[in-house]
Amino acid sequence: MIKKTFHDGHTNKFSFKFQGKKITLLPLSFKEVNADQMQMIKKRKEKKAQMKAQRHVKEAKKSMISLKRVKKVMLANK
Repeated sequence: MIKKTFHDGHTNKFSFKFQGKKITLLPLSFKEVNADQMQMIKKRKEKKAQMKAQRHVKEAKKSMISLKRVKKVMLANK
């Protein structure tokens, strides 16, 4: 199978045939690029907040374990 892809440098379009159909890829508009960037920023902030919350949960669990150990030691020393 021979693959042929055509690039129109003036319009920045890529064209090729896939399963007998002509496919043309167009560049995103500035509005589409901006919307995509805003969505990526939002997802990144959400992921960062989620990671921070998970870190706090882990720290809380560690402190709970430490408190349990302290109580055991105190009870053992009585």
